[in-house]
Amino acid sequence: MLVSEMIRRIREALQDEEQPYTHSSARILSWLQGAYMDRQLRSDYWRFLHQQGLFITTIAATADYTIAPVKDIISNSLYYIKSGTVAKIPINIKDYAMWAMEEASGNDDAPSAPSYLIEMPDFSWKVDPVPDAVYAIYADRWYRPTEFVDVDAEPLWEAEYHEIVVLDAMKIAVALKPDSPESAIMAQQVRERLPRMERGFNRRYLPSIGSADAPL
Repeated sequence: MLVSEMIRRIREALQDEEQPYTHSSARILSWLQGAYMDRQLRSDYWRFLHQQGLFITTIAATADYTIAPVKDIISNSLYYIKSGTVAKIPINIKDYAMWAMEEASGNDDAPSAPSYLIEMPDFSWKVDPVPDAVYAIYADRWYRPTEFVDVDAEPLWEAEYHEIVVLDAMKIAVALKPDSPESAIMAQQVRERLPRMERGFNRRYLPSIGSADAPL
């Protein structure tokens, strides 16, 4: 479900479908953003924030890569495979402060195979040294919770559970104006649908106790 459809669903529940709107689209979007972030922040171990496999595909002579913000990389999972080969070559993560000191010293390595990844302050990644060819870099990583980038975005998880964001946003709307007739209708929808959906969502995306991906 796209964010634009979520906004339409909230408008329908608010009975605010005719212009001029009582609630701006920006305001409804802020409820959805709040609901979406709150849901992601409820655990550090959501499966939809965990990915394994291809992380970055380098371009020759290009060191900088912008991807979704990463929270953590399992350091011993990092390796690259050079295009046209099959060998897996381990690489490491270098601390940004250390990299910055080396850069300030003026020591520049010639383009070569990757040895390090450096996470930059803006959450982009730098490959060091500058790649001299195409390399596929693989990693086991956890992504940071993020907001919707625009109204054409959708939640990270499967469509079956997209409505949980709408219901969470309805809770926000109800809290802001609890005595309105529309809030009573939304509160009833939340009571009837959210608990069951929440149980299914948690079963699907949280590791079970004793599983290989459960927190220690």
